[in-house]
Amino acid sequence: MYHPADPASPSSDDPGDLDPENAVKAVTRVITWYTRQILDEQRSPTPDTERLEQLQEQQRACVADRNRLADASPQEIARIATDYEARFKELDQS
Repeated sequence: MYHPADPASPSSDDPGDLDPENAVKAVTRVITWYTRQILDEQRSPTPDTERLEQLQEQQRACVADRNRLADASPQEIARIATDYEARFKELDQS
């Protein structure tokens, strides 16, 4: 999901880099989206087990990303925040 660092990545002078809480919030919003989808699927009269497994797998990946934030560089934190903000917008529109 993530791309290797490149020269176009935000620099450590970018104020967005300095607030890991924003990245945690962005990832948590996506985790919450997956949680709601999982609950809806589980409550369905005929749950789609394949979709449920995919949702759970994606949710676990998000949790792992959120856990990695504790040791991430400022550039990685900014990139994760940006990626997850975009991902949430995409998921929220679907």
